[in-house]
Amino acid sequence: MDNQKEIILPIKNRQSTLKFLLKIIVTLGYYKYFWFLKNANDIINLDKDQKSLYWSIVGSSFIADMFILITAFSGGEVSETIKFCQSLIKGALIAITLMVLKSIEKYSLNNYGVKIRHNIFAILFVSLIYLNFAINTFEERVKKNL
Repeated sequence: MDNQKEIILPIKNRQSTLKFLLKIIVTLGYYKYFWFLKNANDIINLDKDQKSLYWSIVGSSFIADMFILITAFSGGEVSETIKFCQSLIKGALIAITLMVLKSIEKYSLNNYGVKIRHNIFAILFVSLIYLNFAINTFEERVKKNL
């Protein structure tokens, strides 16, 4: 292993999955946007072709979330529009998770020749928590598959 290059995923801002989950709970889900902004450059650098898609997904999710928040504080009733926004947010979170995981897979294959797999059920049900977990365990998973 001395002549092999060091295995590292270049996403600098990492935290434990439990800490990430707690921040999301405490901030009523809004921490995800801070996390996206904080890690944007590192995530985009994994696959520069995804830059526009990344920002459009994060942006549309944020706009839908703000619409729900404004409606809730103005005493508006839960309408079909709110339900649509909630669906949009869930879809956007799954899409961004899949996009980043695909970028991680591509990075792993291009840099280490290792194809890593992800848990589709975790992506569907706890997308951001799984994404944080996948980032934190990247080096370990690549070493295991070398």
